[in-house]
Amino acid sequence: MDMIVQNPIGYLDTFLLIFVRVLGLMLIMPILSNRSIPYMIKVAFALFTSILILSTSSVEATVSSQNVIGY
Repeated sequence: MDMIVQNPIGYLDTFLLIFVRVLGLMLIMPILSNRSIPYMIKVAFALFTSILILSTSSVEATVSSQNVIGY
């Protein structure tokens, strides 16, 4: 967690990959796919879950958005 706080830009690519995957799962999950739940709540829940996953796992940032094929 200290590494993420000290260098947040270095973990941005990894965070975005986790966030997009979690958000995709949140949008197709039967409980949260109900139209009565606003999209902002779904995005906020995915954001919070992504932050928890990134802070609790030992993810080494080896991806880079400078190379589209590698990303």
